[in-house]
Amino acid sequence: MGQGKAYGEDEVRALLREALVALTADGTPAGDLSVGRLCTHAGISRSTFYKYFEDRPAMLHALSADTLHRLYAAQRSWLARGAQATRADVRASMAALLQAYTGERAVLRATADAATTEPSLAAAYTSAVQDYARAIARFVRAGRTAGAIPDGPPAAETGAALAWMTERTVATAPPDADPAALADALTHVLTATLAIPDPT
Repeated sequence: MGQGKAYGEDEVRALLREALVALTADGTPAGDLSVGRLCTHAGISRSTFYKYFEDRPAMLHALSADTLHRLYAAQRSWLARGAQATRADVRASMAALLQAYTGERAVLRATADAATTEPSLAAAYTSAVQDYARAIARFVRAGRTAGAIPDGPPAAETGAALAWMTERTVATAPPDADPAALADALTHVLTATLAIPDPT
């Protein structure tokens, strides 16, 4: 079905994402999925696949880039508020992150599997977390300059510790973990470390 239809790149990405989620739902490793099987489930031709992606790792690069953008977009919201950020802002961002991760679990798992043989995939993921770490570091420096955040360990190391703490907490949480409890825990650590107030 749909083999003769002309698809745009965004539509192809969406169809392949859905296929990846469906085909790995039973525990099948993403590495076991051939391009042909993905295309068949997505309802696209192999020629359509290769119009946009050189190979399966290239597809995962594209899907994971979309995923990482969604995951860290929420984090930017509380950081962008600077000195006006509150505990509620951080809590909302953590909840959004966990919700996004749940929806993107299959893509991230497939990326992690492929990263063992495709170092560039691992590098892209690491780069996204490092970008978040640098954003936190800027938040820390600005807060210390304004007197809102007390002096402590260097901003760069503080940012890295908090960013990777967040990433590992979310990435290693079991499927049946309580997202509200995780969001509360992450919020507590972040707001306590960064002296972010609770206006209530």
